[in-house]
Amino acid sequence: MIEYVFFHRQAVDLFLRFLAEQGLEAETQQHSDRLEVQLPDDLDSALFDKIDTRYDQLMKLEADLTDAEQSGQAGEYETGGIVVNLTDGTTVYADLDSQLLARIMQVITPGEFAVIVDAIAKAVENRQEQPGCQRN
Repeated sequence: MIEYVFFHRQAVDLFLRFLAEQGLEAETQQHSDRLEVQLPDDLDSALFDKIDTRYDQLMKLEADLTDAEQSGQAGEYETGGIVVNLTDGTTVYADLDSQLLARIMQVITPGEFAVIVDAIAKAVENRQEQPGCQRN
């Protein structure tokens, strides 16, 4: 088994969602100080590369959350960013005002926010000129 370690639920939720989009089911284990996501080690190497890239991006979010906790601003971000999944499989990290991101996270879950971001990315990549009421 390959283990991916997280310290914040937000990052784990985003990682699990990404894995589900890849058609993978992962095992998770809750420990007192960390969360572990386990995957079989017999996956295709190209898929592992994609998973590792996503994990590295989420480690940036982990660092932001840890920095916020250490500075006494738990739940807020000193620096903010959003992971955006493009339809070609590319994942990018978009900077966002830290105060705005903190306000968003007070109202919706990271998973819900990821759904919104994915919908925006798909709309930009697959433009539809007609308003929603005129689409089939």
